[in-house]
Amino acid sequence: MALLAVASSKALGLYLLADYGFYIKYKIFRRDLILFLPMPTTASYPVSLILGVVSKTIADFSGSLHFRLPCHLGGAYFFFNLVTSQISVLVTVHVYNTSFEDSGDGAKIDDEVLWRIFGSLNGAWLVVMSFFLFRVAVPSYRHMLWSTVSGRQWLQACFLENEEDGEKVAIFTKYRLLWESDMGAEVMEWARVHWAEWTREQPKWFTPFVIATVPDDYIPAELLGG
Repeated sequence: MALLAVASSKALGLYLLADYGFYIKYKIFRRDLILFLPMPTTASYPVSLILGVVSKTIADFSGSLHFRLPCHLGGAYFFFNLVTSQISVLVTVHVYNTSFEDSGDGAKIDDEVLWRIFGSLNGAWLVVMSFFLFRVAVPSYRHMLWSTVSGRQWLQACFLENEEDGEKVAIFTKYRLLWESDMGAEVMEWARVHWAEWTREQPKWFTPFVIATVPDDYIPAELLGG
């Protein structure tokens, strides 16, 4: 970023526009732009867009593995982002060497020195990343670095793949827009069938907070407010 800024502000602007533009289009294409956090519909799009850009920026500059999760960048895009970030460094060095005019005052870094620095850094990144993948990462979780599961799919799986009612009920704490159109009828049937049982037995997870997250139309009319 610093090299592009001093070499060509136009190139920097085009790079940022292309990089973030592709990311946003990717999220929209995958129906994965909206965050799982419940919020008013009118606020969900701008808030999700802002937080999505913030998440990508942090991932770009830190490589934080937290952002591999489906509710953020997702495994496949996170890994793609890591690789393209390293490639972009090499392209940036080329742009700097060819575009930055040397005025003779020593402001420009020598071409050979710059290639050695970034070649060493890229090589070190490759070694560390390979060591992490094959020696540190738990094999059963390794696939998360290239998983194509979207945030929407992950959220719905929390309901579909869990057997315990106490785990499934967490679906109501997520944004309805991400699950209701795909499986709202299934969730409604499950909630209405079990609501009387939950009210009678009062399991530990059936707290006032949980009850408040359940939409009224998902509760049997005769038990609403009971």
